[in-house]
Amino acid sequence: MFKNYFKTTYRHLLKSKVNFVFKLGGLTLALFSFLVIAIYVSFQLSFDRYNEDYENIYRVGSQWTENGSPAKYAIVPTGIGPELKEKFPEVKSFARIWGASSCLIKYHDKSFRFSGIGGADSSIFNVLTFKFVSGDRHALDHPGSIVLTQSLAKQIFGREDPIDKSISFSDRSNITFNVSAIIEDMPSNSHLDIRGLVPFNGLRDSIELTMDSWAINIDGSTDLYVRLNSGSDPDQFESKATLFVRSRLTKSDEGLEKEYGIYLQSLKDVYLSPSVYADFVKKGNIVYVYIFSLLGVFLIIIASINYINLFIADFNKRNREIGVRKVLGARKKQIAFQVIIETLLISSSALTISVVSLYILFPQVQQLVDVNLKFESLLSPRVMILVGVTLLLLIIFSTAYPAYRLAMNNPISDLKTTSGFGRNSIFGKSLLLAQFSISIICIAATLIVGEQIEFIQTKNPGYDRRNLIVVYMPDRYPSEKIPVVKNELKKL
Repeated sequence: MFKNYFKTTYRHLLKSKVNFVFKLGGLTLALFSFLVIAIYVSFQLSFDRYNEDYENIYRVGSQWTENGSPAKYAIVPTGIGPELKEKFPEVKSFARIWGASSCLIKYHDKSFRFSGIGGADSSIFNVLTFKFVSGDRHALDHPGSIVLTQSLAKQIFGREDPIDKSISFSDRSNITFNVSAIIEDMPSNSHLDIRGLVPFNGLRDSIELTMDSWAINIDGSTDLYVRLNSGSDPDQFESKATLFVRSRLTKSDEGLEKEYGIYLQSLKDVYLSPSVYADFVKKGNIVYVYIFSLLGVFLIIIASINYINLFIADFNKRNREIGVRKVLGARKKQIAFQVIIETLLISSSALTISVVSLYILFPQVQQLVDVNLKFESLLSPRVMILVGVTLLLLIIFSTAYPAYRLAMNNPISDLKTTSGFGRNSIFGKSLLLAQFSISIICIAATLIVGEQIEFIQTKNPGYDRRNLIVVYMPDRYPSEKIPVVKNELKKL
């Protein structure tokens, strides 16, 4: 039985080559674009979900009224973390992370400047997930230890074994650290950009000032992450912790501590959440995720409508064919199934061509969309389910009405081709109207965005951008030497 369905489909496709090419081409373009969007959206939504038990990990932020308006910060006084762990049984573990900054590192007679070197509590490995190449989660227990990523260790030591070797920080009073562990590079879907970790305050000037600060200011604050026990209510914990913190804060002249509060932000939401003050981490934009998702839906709708319109254009030939089959005894279910088999074959072919094309063009897609995208993401359960459901809906939407009308029409009407299902039907006109409307919206949006980009690139800002450079001075560069540098630059 199935063999006859495939034979009939194959013979019809040979008779209607142009119609088939347009059907296949429309679905292929739509599915190719949809796959790119699916990979991008999946990547954006995957940030920080690689951490074990990420559902119970939160970043602790602060908020208070400043100059008459509420202000939110991504940091809290350094003394809050240890006290939350001690006073509240809901807190399983905590970790403070301080400033992943740029540092000048010296090894033997070689010097390197790297960014992403930060301080952290030794408990960071109990909160966030790191994969150890060598060493273990006790790597930061010793005050003079440092943990490096694989790429950073290779840049500094080359092929040497870095464990137990010493490096110094030339711009931080030549502080020396011994390499105690090597971890894999941070995943591209992490909001943290960490290349090295030293014990908390290992690179600070005054340990007494920052280790147990309860003052409301930037200098005495740090990023704080907590892992709550399973089953803990984050809202209830937030309320209790706010009251406790207010009672411990250092009194300020402005009385900021009276309305001070802390808030919990789920780890999986940090990347796509709106930026707040002192939010010095990798950030995305949830608006882009919504826009690309909506565009993907539009593309699938247009592809389905295009398929139905092409089916309608081909209806007169199919009308007579179906009429003859009905006269010869074909049942309604068989007629409907024939249409479904044809759509399934075309859709499967379009999906196969789309995947192969995406594999070939993926380097170009990465450059245009995001260099961190990976083709292997197509095999992730999230993307496979999304593509599978979309393909199923595409097949159902594209075949439901044609299959119903072909199966239900009277054989005599089919043979006379007097059915209202043709191109002049209200249904066909409605589909064309919807297709053109969505296409016009997408084209108009593309033109508007293109004009905005061109405006930004060509607008005269009042200075010559081609001959303007920005010079970054080393950390802790003496301010009194800046005029000397300016004078020397003017001599060039």
